[in-house]
Amino acid sequence: MTTTTFCVPALLLVPTLLTAQRPTLSAAVKPYVAVETPVVALTHVRVIDGTGAAPKEDQTLIIRDGNIAVLGAARSTKVPDGAQVMDLTGKSVIPGLVMMHEHLYYPTGPGVYGADYVSFSRLYLAGGVTSMRTGGNVGGYADLNLAAAIKAGNQVGPWIDATAPYVNGPSQFTQMYGLKDSADARRFVAFWADAGATSFKAYMNITRAELAAATKVPDDLARALSEFERTLEASRTGRLEHAGASADLEAIGAAIGEQVKLLDGVVQYQFGDDAELMGAWASARNVLGPFKPKDQQSGGGGSQTPKAA
Repeated sequence: MTTTTFCVPALLLVPTLLTAQRPTLSAAVKPYVAVETPVVALTHVRVIDGTGAAPKEDQTLIIRDGNIAVLGAARSTKVPDGAQVMDLTGKSVIPGLVMMHEHLYYPTGPGVYGADYVSFSRLYLAGGVTSMRTGGNVGGYADLNLAAAIKAGNQVGPWIDATAPYVNGPSQFTQMYGLKDSADARRFVAFWADAGATSFKAYMNITRAELAAATKVPDDLARALSEFERTLEASRTGRLEHAGASADLEAIGAAIGEQVKLLDGVVQYQFGDDAELMGAWASARNVLGPFKPKDQQSGGGGSQTPKAA
């Protein structure tokens, strides 16, 4: 008997599994949604779970509010009242595909590339891809705008980890920027991170020095955040053995301020869903309390700079 694989992309069936709350879908997207009910039951289906385990035959899969709620043998798994039932006898379900090196462009000649963002994003989703990372970008803002539009429910496609334009030195590719030096590499990464890029791809003609400079941006962020958290904790608890003199705190605050200017975009796009980290980052961005220079501190009941022991 021939078995048909029935791939169920998240957008086509239920709210996306990647976010806690799905976006409101636009009128342009809704025609691509085949099933949109809170509870869906896939019955009598073969389940291939992607772990390498043997397929499970004649299963019932209950999806509730965009999450897999129940998986079990069809004969013993109760379908909830009010669920939309899809009898998938003879078909199989697999997890949504997570693709790590994809493109939204195609070659049109030596070193020249064209793009079809609307068709490509739809075709990826139709092929079962629910999450993907672009492995290089020749469209500049187009990749970033497409990822944002999909996330907002205004465009059809999988969730996209959008890569910035290639981080590359001078090359034969007319659509790629050529880095001038290490300082230029840092500016390039900071600019595109602030614009919304969530990944970067270093390419063939980048130098070791430029690559080191480009990757130093997140390293600087990690060090600044770590030092911020340590000094903030010291100021709260009075552990002055770490905090030291007020001049040390002000110097740390000034250093963090420089990182804020450069790296705010990186934090927002990479860690925006982490409430705890974003809370610490919000404090760092405002340079409050002990990190504010003395001539900017109010005389009210705000935080005061700890004195040296």
